[in-house]
Amino acid sequence: MRTRWTRLRADVDTRRLHFCLRIAATAWLALILAWLFGLEHPQWAAMTVWIIGQPTRGQLLEKAVSRLLGTLAGALVGAWFLIHAGATPMLLVLGLALWVGSCAAAGNVLRGNIAYAAILAGYTGAMIALLPFDNPGTVLPLALDRMAVICTGIGVSILVNWLFLPYADTPQLEQQLRDLGARVLRHVRDQLDAKDNARRQDERLRILSALAAVEDKLDMHAAGSLRGRRLARQARKLLSGLLKAMLEVETLHSPATNERSNLHAVEDLNAWAEALEKGYIPSNLDGATQTGGFRQVPLNESRRLLEALVAAIAEYLRGTAQVPAPATSAGASPLILHRDWVGARNAMLRASGALLLVGSVWVGTGWSYGPFLLLGTSVMLTLFSTFDNPAWMMRYVFAGGVAGALASVICQALLWPLLPGLGVAIALTLPFILVGAALLSHRRTALAGMDYNMVFLLLLHPAWPVHTTASQLLSMGAAITVAPLIALVGYHFAFPVNAQRRTRLLANAVVREVTRLARHAPAPRRHARWRARHHHQLLCQMRSVEKSGEHAALHGTFAAYELGDAIVRMHGLLADPTLSPGTARALRTALRGMSRMAHDPNRIAATLQRIAHRLHRIEHEASTFVERASLALSGHPGFFARRQGG
Repeated sequence: MRTRWTRLRADVDTRRLHFCLRIAATAWLALILAWLFGLEHPQWAAMTVWIIGQPTRGQLLEKAVSRLLGTLAGALVGAWFLIHAGATPMLLVLGLALWVGSCAAAGNVLRGNIAYAAILAGYTGAMIALLPFDNPGTVLPLALDRMAVICTGIGVSILVNWLFLPYADTPQLEQQLRDLGARVLRHVRDQLDAKDNARRQDERLRILSALAAVEDKLDMHAAGSLRGRRLARQARKLLSGLLKAMLEVETLHSPATNERSNLHAVEDLNAWAEALEKGYIPSNLDGATQTGGFRQVPLNESRRLLEALVAAIAEYLRGTAQVPAPATSAGASPLILHRDWVGARNAMLRASGALLLVGSVWVGTGWSYGPFLLLGTSVMLTLFSTFDNPAWMMRYVFAGGVAGALASVICQALLWPLLPGLGVAIALTLPFILVGAALLSHRRTALAGMDYNMVFLLLLHPAWPVHTTASQLLSMGAAITVAPLIALVGYHFAFPVNAQRRTRLLANAVVREVTRLARHAPAPRRHARWRARHHHQLLCQMRSVEKSGEHAALHGTFAAYELGDAIVRMHGLLADPTLSPGTARALRTALRGMSRMAHDPNRIAATLQRIAHRLHRIEHEASTFVERASLALSGHPGFFARRQGG
């Protein structure tokens, strides 16, 4: 018995338990206050507290604002749908399917709390349109009541939790970025100094993983703070600059060890790395960003790479120190983030199709609890569509929902009728709410804990005398808890989504970008935007591969950068007046082939190899990057021979 209790305690995250107990007490307080204010659905205030509970002040504030805006937008749309289409249920279902599907798509394209606001607007619209379906005259009071309880939950959560929550740890993030800058400087130094290649490749992957981990938490760090947003933008520019240096240093074909004067650059990189780790700005860093800053280094690719690298670091350091950039500093590179448009399309079609199907069954059967099933389906197919493996999550959602429904039956049907009044009944919901905190804190039940809370509170109907029977609660609970099973089928069969498929979708997006680059005429701005977007795609792919284990996709994404860089140079090579007509025709043929490279990457690689040999015979410097493109294609034919549509 003692061993079992010890094991149980070991599975509980004590720090998380304290946090969840505070959120549970705040949710209970919000429930009581909303009831005292005379609001019709005080349980929604408690649900709001659980949903917006966050570990820092900035995240709490931004999640609260996002919930408020998403609720307002959804309430307006839901009320409009019910007023104009409530008399024709199938028309209402069609409108909700389009609205919820569009919001699911937006949630998969956007990032952070704004994505949550879009998803919330989708299922709030369904809630406002479906719950008062039998009595459309109550839609406006319902919408106003929902806004009031949401505001109550937000207000109570901020008032109670603000003093307990810290600000985001900006100094720690800044030090992480400095350390990453130092690691990249040393990696470039080793490349220029021709150190052990195997060790460099391992370090490159470790650095990439660290860069991706930092990028992954920038949105949370920036939440609720203008300074945090500015730092996040500066940090993303720095990450892009560091990644650019790591990628391009691999393609240098004139090692610095062959140029004695480059030894001075290696010494500078050592000194700057040490300075960054110690937390101060190297005294001669700004000078290196000026023309001639590496004047001892010949004007070649090595020098351009070094100047771009230190310019990225200097720009970040000036931004964090709030020092104006010198007039002669390098121009800022574009900051472009990857957007999962194919995943968004799939989420929209999946959600809209499922709602149309469930809605048709409801309209056809006239089941009185059909709106609850439709509402639950809209939540499951939007809120979880951004997860890495939503089908796997549905098991825990279902288990949590069943537990919450049973707890609601015990509370309202068995316990409340024995109590002297509604005030006492609401007060005695505290033990049931605390159960949710315990579930969220235990390693084995944490994934089901939030759904226990949501279903328990959603089925709560504070009224006296108690008029909700156990059979009614079970019917409503069944309608809500069946929704995860419907979503499970949807996530499994309708555009299946999991970590492996997300990795492949991102790989498809990378290949599409490269083929577009080959298809279009030279445009420096387009090339710069492609490079910036590919930097972010590579970081996203690193995080995705760490979850899916498909390392071939990561190596293919590296190869895609080399291929895209070669394509940019090949477009520029076509403008060379000394190029022979035959070589120019071969280059155009190769570019046309790369715009359709999924058909036969090996054939295109062979064509590029022949062009490289021709250029090498006339000692043209372009032979190196054309051969690099050939190797990138021939080394990863399976990566590039993929469906372009995703």
